[in-house]
Amino acid sequence: MKISVLISSHNKGPWVARACLSALMQDHAPAEVVVCEDASTDDSREILDRLVADFPALRVIHYPAKANDWMVAYLDHSADLSGDLVHLLAADDFIFRHDFYAAIAAGQLHGYRPQTGEPTPARFSGTSRCYPAATCGVYLANVQCQRLDGSIITRS
Repeated sequence: MKISVLISSHNKGPWVARACLSALMQDHAPAEVVVCEDASTDDSREILDRLVADFPALRVIHYPAKANDWMVAYLDHSADLSGDLVHLLAADDFIFRHDFYAAIAAGQLHGYRPQTGEPTPARFSGTSRCYPAATCGVYLANVQCQRLDGSIITRS
């Protein structure tokens, strides 16, 4: 099962490398990591360009101007991803090292079969937010994430 990672970033220079590396260094390597860089005015662009040189699975989409609706702009790129599951990540978050294995196990546990496109999201604890590619444009409630400061937030 292939997992794509979609990262949103705007002025997240201090954290964006950690977010990208946490996705790229998973035990189950992602098919791709795509960062939607929303016209940052800090050093995010330079940091991402350096990372792209070292990691072929990383791709950065630089927006020329700040998006009016960043969530729509961000999720519009989900249709171009190659993964069976899409992990949505903010540039100031990170992914625990074994989360993709958990995503695959949860998807199998809950009966998700990528070949059928069955729209059952794989849900599990930690920072994991993987959804079947066919449904990743749908905002799912009660998703938990762990911030860099260690606090847990629930998006609802």
